[in-house]
This record gives sequence, structure tokens and C-alpha cells, in this order.
Amino acid sequence: MPPIEEPADRFGQVPEPTAPAAPPQDPGTADAASVDGLPADGWALAAPAAPAAAGSAAAADVAPAAEEAAQDYVLPAPAAPSGIRLAKTGAAGVPAPAPSPTPAPVPASAAPPVATVLETAVPQGFGPSAAAGAPPVQPPAGFPPAPSAQPAPPVQPAPPVSAGPVGVPAQPAALPGFGPSPVPAGPVAPAPAPIPTPAAAPTPAAPHGAVPASPEAPSAVRELLVRLRDRADEAPTPDAAVHLLESVAREMTALLGRYDRDALAAWRRLGDRRCAAGDAAGAVHLLGQVAADAAQALGPGDPDTLEVRLEQARALGEAGDPFGAVHLLREVQPALVQALGPYDARALASQARLAHAVALTGDLVSAFGMLLELIPVVQHHLGPAHPLVGEARCSLGRLVPQWRRAAGGGGLPQVAAVAMVHRLLVWDFASDQEADAFLTELERATGHRSLAARLAAVPEEMTAEQAAQLMLGPA
Repeated sequence: MPPIEEPADRFGQVPEPTAPAAPPQDPGTADAASVDGLPADGWALAAPAAPAAAGSAAAADVAPAAEEAAQDYVLPAPAAPSGIRLAKTGAAGVPAPAPSPTPAPVPASAAPPVATVLETAVPQGFGPSAAAGAPPVQPPAGFPPAPSAQPAPPVQPAPPVSAGPVGVPAQPAALPGFGPSPVPAGPVAPAPAPIPTPAAAPTPAAPHGAVPASPEAPSAVRELLVRLRDRADEAPTPDAAVHLLESVAREMTALLGRYDRDALAAWRRLGDRRCAAGDAAGAVHLLGQVAADAAQALGPGDPDTLEVRLEQARALGEAGDPFGAVHLLREVQPALVQALGPYDARALASQARLAHAVALTGDLVSAFGMLLELIPVVQHHLGPAHPLVGEARCSLGRLVPQWRRAAGGGGLPQVAAVAMVHRLLVWDFASDQEADAFLTELERATGHRSLAARLAAVPEEMTAEQAAQLMLGPA
């Protein structure tokens, strides 16, 4: 019969043998060139042992068949795969002697060491073929038979899931050989009923649109953050104030909550400082968000909410939308007067900003008249040193040259003259050339000359009224 070859897709490409296989040997013979007990023409694979219960007669009948099978089923020697090594030495390290041509029965304890195959790390796919119907491979005559491997037990199907007693979840029975069953044998006591716990009282649902409660923070932390927020007014530049207020506002939001009143005030001041730093568009966007949060948390008529809308209107005017600023200010003013009164600082500030927005729309005459009426009221109710007085005077002083050109010249009201002197004292100009042109306009409006020398002689502690009397009075 031809030699058995393993499938190429299982073992990979089998290299061609370098020498042709030797013809089958006669029983009881061995190649003289084989010194290690292996046949020179191939691998000797162990065959299952013959059953011992058959007796001597059965053994005599089986021996010729085994020898004939050994002559027919000798595999050619392929290249040694990786992970298989041959042990060709005995237990004491001495090469195994060649077997005798006529071997005598040797006890198992005194059997000479033979070549064995140690499969320590055999890659998947190596080994004898497992094709169905292939006859077993027998070793050549002269080698003791190796013990046969026990056949693997047939795979039993998984038993059905058995339902346990009440209170015990159903679990599948254990397969044989895999430990005890997870379900204990015999009757199982039902699991104890869980101890009932009193149900928690249902939390009342928050009304629609309600603001979540702010986290509680220590009073010392709140006071520190408020002081840092107020110190931003002392920053040397608007950019420095923006940097400080942004850090404080984010910290307040993290510790006090998004809808906390102090946190909203910090964001409002940040929007005002951004507008002063030149980022009017960013201030409009930020103040719009703050106004929405304040209206939701504090209410649309709350003074802090209305103050945020005042800042938003101012930023709208600076961003190039004076008509939107006028519309927003006229919408806010009635609510301010109703909530704070007509002479509150924020209500009066809304009037000053409304006059400034009206001037930006091009209606200089109306804006000039509004400021002329507002400055005495602010000075009377808030005091001459209030910051709103200086703000309104600067706004009025900027309008004087344009108003005089629109009105065709004429005299200058006393309130407007003081406003022009105040603007010179605080030096509300972008350049020296603008200041010189403004001083010349004041000389034309009042009929005085050499006002620059009189302005230089004004003491620093004088108010705008006193300085105007000194500069515009008789020499």
C-alpha cells in the first residue's frame, strides 16, 4: 500500500524528502545504520496495546497481523515541526543501543530506553491524521507496544434547567466532571422574605420653570469672593479687570451655583468691563445670557435683573445698535421706577444712558435737552460727588460742539459750560489735538480768551462749578 500523507492544508507545505523511502522491512529486522533504535526511513508511531484477556492463542493470532500492519503503514519522515524534539538518550545520558534482530521478551522494568517524542509545545495542526476511517498506524516489529490512549468520553448534551423551590432561582444541573451541582440536593428551605423597609416620602415635584437650589457655601468663602469681585474696580486696565472678574465669576458659579445673586452680579460686571475693554459684541452676548438667568432665578422685575438689562442696553449702543438700545431702555425704565422709585441711582442712570443712546441715533437736540434736565436732578438727589454726575457731564460735554453746529451757534447754558469744564478737568479725550479743539470751542461759546492758562491755574481740589467760575468769570 502507498504511504499515508497528511493533508497539506493542515500541516502546511510538506518538504520533499531528500532520499527515497526504504522498502518495508521484514519482521524482526532493523537497519544497521540506525543507532538510536529508530528506523531510518520514518517515524515510529505508537499503536494501541493488544487486550490481555484474549490469552496466548489470541496473542499468537494478533502478532502476524500487527507485523503485517507495521510493514504497510510506515509514514515517510517529514521535516521536524517546531516544538517537537527527540529524546535519543537513555535515562543516564548514554545513547540507546540498537535492538537485537530477534528480541526476547523483556520485563517492563528492565526495558531499554527507546526513542520517545516529547510534545511540549506542539503547534495546532501537527500530529497524526484524524481522518475518519484511517486504520491505526503500527510501529515496526521489534519495538515494545506503547500503552493505548483512552478514548475521549462522548460529549453529553447539557441537562435541562431544573426549576428550584419557591424563592430559589432556577439553575442548570452540573455536567459530570465539573464539580458539584450549584443546586443542593434534597429539599431546600425557602429563602427568608426580605424585611420590608418603610417607603421614603415622595419628593414634591418642583413647579415648571423653577430654579434649582444653589449649593450652600461657607459664609467666609462667599465674603472672600465678593471682595475679590469688588476689587476688580481698582484694576489698572480694563483687560486686567476682565481677567480678574472672569476667574471670580467662574469660581462663584462652581461654589455658589449658577443662579446665585452674587454670581450673577459678577457676570454682569464682567460684561460691563468687556464693553469698556472694547469687546462690545462679546458683552452683548454675555449680558443677554445673564439677563435670561436673572429673570428666571430672581424674577423679571427684580432690581438686579433690571440692572443687567441696563448694562445690556449700554453694550448694544457701543456695539453699533443704538436703536435696539433705545428700545430696551424705554422698556426697562417703567419697571425701574415702579420697583425703585423715580430718584433711585439706577433709575436715574437709565435716563442718562437713554440720552446717550438717543444721541447715537442722530437726534442730538433731544439728547442735549434730556441731559440738561437730568444733571441738576442727579446732583440734588445723589450729591455732587456721585459718579453719575460726572458721567452725565461728560456725555453732555461731548454733545456741545455738535449741538451748537445743529442749533446755529448761540449762547451756552450754565449747565453745559460746567460740563465742558468738567471734561477738561478729567481729561476725557483720546489725544491732545482733540483736547485743544475742545478748548477752542469753549472759548468761542463763552467769548473768553487764554483759557489754557486759566485751566492750568485751577487747583486739583476744586469742583467743576468752582473751576468754571474761576475760568469763565471776569478777570
